[in-house]
Amino acid sequence: MGQQKNEFQKDFDFLYQELQKTPSYADQITGEKKTAYQNLYAKLKAQPVAPTALDTFYNLSKLLWPIKDKHLAFYQNYNRDIDFKTLQTRDLLGTIVPPRHLKAFRVLSLILILWKARLLKKRQVVLRGYM
Repeated sequence: MGQQKNEFQKDFDFLYQELQKTPSYADQITGEKKTAYQNLYAKLKAQPVAPTALDTFYNLSKLLWPIKDKHLAFYQNYNRDIDFKTLQTRDLLGTIVPPRHLKAFRVLSLILILWKARLLKKRQVVLRGYM
């Protein structure tokens, strides 16, 4: 747990320092907003390390929210060797996502299947404006 906390704190501090260098931060986070942002940083830094990768991502994201910049985002390099069929198994999802959130994943999968079926029925010319 100590190693995990150390890594999170390093990432958290690095993100905070880098965000302060962005033009959006300089333009938007001034005066009272700057004080509020520094208080947010101190509050988040004092919290215990999140137990899952999703919780950690959520906590790091909280530093981004006050900065309104449509070009600022987290991303992860795509693993090309992944078998997407295994992502739909409950066992694998249980290792990534807390069980209480699995219902939302099933609903999302169903929505995506329904949208795919709907889109396949449309002519490609109609869809071109959305790509």
